[in-house]
Amino acid sequence: MKKTRHERPFPGRSLSPPGPGWRGASALLLPLFLGLGGCGSTPPPRPKPLTREERDLFQQAEMNLKAGREAWWEAWKRIALDPRRARFFAKGILAWLFADFSRLEVSPDLFGRVLEENPRGLVWKRVLAGLERMGEPAVSVCMAFLKEGRDPIARGFGAQVAGRLGPGIVPPLVDLLEEGSPLQAAAAARALGFHKESPQAGKALLRAAKDASDYRVRGAALRALGRYGGAEAGALLVETLRSEKDPFLVMEAAKGLGFLGEKRAVPALIAAMEKGLAGKNKRLVQAVEFALQRITGRRFGPRPNLWKVWWAKEVQTGPAGGGEKKE
Repeated sequence: MKKTRHERPFPGRSLSPPGPGWRGASALLLPLFLGLGGCGSTPPPRPKPLTREERDLFQQAEMNLKAGREAWWEAWKRIALDPRRARFFAKGILAWLFADFSRLEVSPDLFGRVLEENPRGLVWKRVLAGLERMGEPAVSVCMAFLKEGRDPIARGFGAQVAGRLGPGIVPPLVDLLEEGSPLQAAAAARALGFHKESPQAGKALLRAAKDASDYRVRGAALRALGRYGGAEAGALLVETLRSEKDPFLVMEAAKGLGFLGEKRAVPALIAAMEKGLAGKNKRLVQAVEFALQRITGRRFGPRPNLWKVWWAKEVQTGPAGGGEKKE
């Protein structure tokens, strides 16, 4: 997997694999190492030290969770009797996941791909399932990444995790989308795109894609609508592609259509490619080309004429807009 350069999530602190004495980045130590949510802009107050009994309990829950043993839940129920302990444990688990993923030095946008292809993905899936099962403590800690992340890496990772927690995180994500700062709202939009079963998430994304005052929030909502799916999302993305003047928003709509995968969008994407070439906007042309590749499985490059020829043949051999071959 190709590596991408990015800011170090914690300036002055290395995320390279710990030495053998650190015992695999235990969740008991990571909250102290990473701070609130792994991303606070100011150092949090030093938490009350854990007792020996609490440390043993945390370790038991952590080890069983990562190993996929149901015994972790019994330990967690004892942890959850104290809300302070519950949040501290959830913070440590999420911070461990962040640190483990950050060692790969890839964009958070690749989290889903890594989750399926990397050997560590199985452990991460167990941790994500555990975070979802924890409920509110995990939700509040995950939201801290979106609200207090000091750089795009932390916010992007928080969005990936928030998109994979249960429906209980949708209301605070919608609130953040509508009331947070532009960077917070954009991260919330990216997370909401993964909650395909939530009508509340879809309605919030449609509102933001149409009416958000900040271009970053609109762009994030447009791309997230592609992940979310549905007829309304597809119609808005195509309309944005055809009528929007801002090249950035056109590019984000194209990316959203690539996620959506609807062949009905091919003519609009070809037209957008022509506009991008006319305006010498290389990034827009690349985004449209990638969307066309995702939708069609074809590779004609930045050549609108070739795409038009292919589409004309596709229309002749299948229902217009559907692309399915006739029997």
